[in-house]
Amino acid sequence: MTNTVPHLTRRAVLLGGVSLVAACAPRGQITVLPALDTADKVDVLVATNRAPVETRALFSGNRSTVTHYAEITVSVPPRHRTGEVEIHRRRADARKHFGITGAERLSDARAFGARVARRALDLPAGQREAVVYVHGFNTNFPEALYRLGQMVHDFGVEGVPVLFSWPSGGEAGDYLYDRDSVLFARDSLEELLTQLDQSQVNRITLIGHSMGSQLIMETLRQRAIRRQGLWSKLTGVILVAPDIDVDLFTRQALEIGTLPQPFIVMTSDKDRALQLSEWVSSSRARLGTVTSSAAVAALPVTVIDTSSEADRFGGNHSTGLSSPAMIALIRGLRENEITESPLPGGGGGVALPAILSGNNPN
Repeated sequence: MTNTVPHLTRRAVLLGGVSLVAACAPRGQITVLPALDTADKVDVLVATNRAPVETRALFSGNRSTVTHYAEITVSVPPRHRTGEVEIHRRRADARKHFGITGAERLSDARAFGARVARRALDLPAGQREAVVYVHGFNTNFPEALYRLGQMVHDFGVEGVPVLFSWPSGGEAGDYLYDRDSVLFARDSLEELLTQLDQSQVNRITLIGHSMGSQLIMETLRQRAIRRQGLWSKLTGVILVAPDIDVDLFTRQALEIGTLPQPFIVMTSDKDRALQLSEWVSSSRARLGTVTSSAAVAALPVTVIDTSSEADRFGGNHSTGLSSPAMIALIRGLRENEITESPLPGGGGGVALPAILSGNNPN
């Protein structure tokens, strides 16, 4: 009994802290908006093992043993600010808020594959890239969808954006449920990446946020063990604020073998959500809070410390996706196809954070 109370106390602090971090922002919801000429439209392909619902939410936080597919057009408002996902509190306004202008459920994997092929073949050969986003803890389906829309708009993605949405409960108290859902989702993500690898796209980039990074690493490990290697078209991985134990990440990477390049980890020692995760994990270091490449020096990984971009009043858990400086850095990385640090400066005069490179043989 002596160890139970401190553990429960740590968990209560974690859940309470995450609730406070999230409390200031309205939660995402699917809102159908008029198609303004001045709004940017982002057509997102969706693969999810969330259970579908016959409501505007489209997909719930419940688990499904079947992968479901859709194509949804996200409307990015003309008054959008770089890095923000503007969600309405009361009345939606297409000039100010994210929403959708259309949604189509796709019947099965074959229909999804046909849509990928059509989208890829409509692009020049050099732009036939699938950018797959895997969201994190405490994220409902609309929030994941809008975040990818924001990323495509702000990062200048010209390829085929694909959302893989796993069944997060979408509540601060669902931390353990979400951890189990990550393991539940490995097969579905592996199937998606296999399908994309066999499609008309020329390359695949994976972007994971928070607990979604754990899902990516588990899926890469699973694939490497099953097939003695990864997908030939997987050419880059970016993990933003990864909620992964550092020792576990090292073990996963060693079992994967050759990591895709570039392999980028964006961290911050001011990430409140990960600080709370460390607390509930008995102060075990999370990969997303390391600010020295020494922790992963034996691996071909580039660590980007985003701590200097932290908001004193924010949770700083999405800095890599929302900071204008970080967005400028990733845009520069993508446009110049740089696979080793140091990375270029820039960002419209915004000072970029220090870039700490691991032992990258490339």
